[in-house]
Amino acid sequence: MWNFIIAMLHNLKTDRFHPILFYESPLPSSSEDSKVVRHKSKGHHTVGFDTREQAIEFAQTTMKEYYPNARDCIEKDFPWDGEDTPAMVVFFGENDGKLIPMF
Repeated sequence: MWNFIIAMLHNLKTDRFHPILFYESPLPSSSEDSKVVRHKSKGHHTVGFDTREQAIEFAQTTMKEYYPNARDCIEKDFPWDGEDTPAMVVFFGENDGKLIPMF
């Protein structure tokens, strides 16, 4: 099973918010008991939303229809300068049941 994570991009150029999906992509040397897991971005809502609340609503409804087992990591936004494609590789850890990106 793919372990998806839904997070939030904040386009600093336009001040818009874009839900983004990550999929688990462990390093070849990773063990199953590793507490930190690598994820790669799969895509983001390209148009985005005027408010963070609208973007979260979309993530919690429409995205969860397609990825019902996806976990959220929306307490903190990923800043994006609005240039190029925001493709990312992020390591996520877990603390007290919450996902935390390891910037």
